[in-house]
Amino acid sequence: MKTDEIIKAEEQLIQYKHFFYNSNDLTCIANVQGYFEIVNPNWEKVLGYSEKELHESQFLNFIHPDDIASTLQEIEKLKTGAVTINFVNRYRKKDGSYLWFDWNSTSDPLIGTLYAIARDITERKNTEEQIKKLNVELEQKVIERTSALEAQNIQLADFCNIVSHNLRAPLVNIAMLVDYIEISEDEVERNELIGKIKPVVTHLNEVFSELVESVQVRQDVEIKSDKIIMKDCLNDVLKGFETQITLFEAKLEINFDDAAIIFFPQKYMDSIFTNLVSNALKYKSPDRKPIIKIKTEKRNDTVVLSVADNGLGIDLKLHKHKLFKIRKVFHEHPEANGFGLFMTKTQVDAMGGKIWVESDVDKGSTFYVEFKNQDK
Repeated sequence: MKTDEIIKAEEQLIQYKHFFYNSNDLTCIANVQGYFEIVNPNWEKVLGYSEKELHESQFLNFIHPDDIASTLQEIEKLKTGAVTINFVNRYRKKDGSYLWFDWNSTSDPLIGTLYAIARDITERKNTEEQIKKLNVELEQKVIERTSALEAQNIQLADFCNIVSHNLRAPLVNIAMLVDYIEISEDEVERNELIGKIKPVVTHLNEVFSELVESVQVRQDVEIKSDKIIMKDCLNDVLKGFETQITLFEAKLEINFDDAAIIFFPQKYMDSIFTNLVSNALKYKSPDRKPIIKIKTEKRNDTVVLSVADNGLGIDLKLHKHKLFKIRKVFHEHPEANGFGLFMTKTQVDAMGGKIWVESDVDKGSTFYVEFKNQDK
């Protein structure tokens, strides 16, 4: 006759078996040699392997290679008598894909048996990875936005300095001339002073127009890129320099073979060619005939335009920091106004590109312009 204790133990065993075989999770009993002894039906349902296939191979063979070491560390804890451990790893399905499992495991070190319950958390892990990816993207956007704001602040400070430096002088000059006119009692002198105001006002108007144009470029966020055939664009620009090219006996070497087409605003490209060719002719060496080399080169998804000359060159140690500033000139020339390179850089920056120069005094200069997003 069964005692109450035996009956109770049998009932508990029945409950344990019911839980083991009917659990929504994956339950198993394994030995310390690394083989499954008993698995519930969910293993075959979730992973696709038959019970026979699961028994024939060590369970480590189903684990993602990157997770084997950490899984072995957890099993060693069970072997030494740890009551219960919790860890996660990835298990390979029969189709080769992997699932994330969250494990709760315990052991009986005396008989070398491991008991474990695995819950499929793949969806949760995928969500976590997506959130992590979104956080990285968000952080990158914040960094880019911060950098853009810093760049805008620098541009604003630079613009304030430009206004202060380039407008103050002619305004002070006009104010002084007006003061002299007011106190002068000589009509001839007054007429001379009035005559001096006109060129100052003309200069002031030129500077103001240049500033307005540069601001317009920065604010013109809607400008679209055009498909530009570089050879045709350059030829149109060179028509305006035919007299100088002939007079100076300038030689032009043009090579657009590597990148014959770029995508960029047409009016900006015309301006860039005009300013760079103009400088190459304007600052030619008096000791040799001008040679201007113009070419394009593909670099990943960018195109780099180079305009090289054999002219006077620029002392970059002395002028590099102010090379693209407004109203900065580096050689004496009646047509130099220090606006061309400033405007070129403004237009290039507005489209996310770069401009830089390499130069040696009395050897020549090479200006480089990088056009981005050219992998169309």
